[in-house]
Amino acid sequence: LTLAVSNVFLPGSKAQYVIGWRNIKSAEISLRKVDLTSNLTFRDGQRDLSQWLDAIDGGSSVATWTRQLDSKGDYVPGSEQVEIDRELPPGAYLLEAKSGSGSARELVLVTDSAIVTRSSGRRSIAFVADARTGAPIANAKVRLWEQYWDNGRNRFTSWTKTTGADGMAEFELDIRRGSHQLFATAIAGDKQAMLQGYA
Repeated sequence: LTLAVSNVFLPGSKAQYVIGWRNIKSAEISLRKVDLTSNLTFRDGQRDLSQWLDAIDGGSSVATWTRQLDSKGDYVPGSEQVEIDRELPPGAYLLEAKSGSGSARELVLVTDSAIVTRSSGRRSIAFVADARTGAPIANAKVRLWEQYWDNGRNRFTSWTKTTGADGMAEFELDIRRGSHQLFATAIAGDKQAMLQGYA
């Protein structure tokens, strides 16, 4: 059982996903609205940043439904693109599919905002802006996660700051840790954005 969401959706557009299966006749689908700055948490030794979907917990239920799948029980894989049958307000939504012991997750992000980061030495600057106009978004909550390797295990540190009138928030990194991965999320009202990168 697999799920895939290929892109971010602008407000007012119809969100879509692709569900894949093998030898499964139906799947239970759920959609939860989440705050990426608070419902996404990495823990030391558990996950790396590439598995960020598994780090999402909580949120509020939006809808649940059963999806019938065209499976004849012959182990031939199948897939289909599905349009969510409602217009989703701006926000981040965790899409989950379950059938028996199989499960899959994806993120449906409905937004017209974006976040970019620039890192050099011990500084990382996050810029939150309107994705269509480039105008800075002030008073956005930004959470920056840093992943680094220490004593044979992944460790994570995070900071939370608020953007100024210029849409920027500045973070100080520990350069003694060497190369590390970064994961940034931002929220301003219902507008959310995320980015994974390196420092």
